[in-house]
Amino acid sequence: MNIHSTTNSILDTLAAENESESFDLELALDQIAEDPAMRQLILRNADNEGETMTVYQRLQWMKDQQTVVVHLPLTPSFTKPPSIEGVLDDEPEARVRVTDCQVYGVRIEVILDHKPTTSISRILRLNLHAPSPKQH
Repeated sequence: MNIHSTTNSILDTLAAENESESFDLELALDQIAEDPAMRQLILRNADNEGETMTVYQRLQWMKDQQTVVVHLPLTPSFTKPPSIEGVLDDEPEARVRVTDCQVYGVRIEVILDHKPTTSISRILRLNLHAPSPKQH
């Protein structure tokens, strides 16, 4: 299981990562960033190299809460447990930690380095990748 956490701004890199003629990704990302009612956006692709999934998930911390737990089901299941990269927008001092990774789902903890003094909302981006079964 691999995980890499960075402090890049999510919205700066989204359009370049997922381009599609039939889906306006930029509009969807603007909506999740601006509209607190938007909770999750999932993009999933498969090709000869394997399967990738990009998830944008709005997380909420209450006052004095440092950890949020995310359970992400993978349906249909991946063929192998995926490698995972996690980034929390606008929180350079946060850790994204994978605590369980299976072909059918993952459990992730997002831990702030401080206790918020008020309720806060941030967007978590997860990039998951599992190579195709034919790759070694």
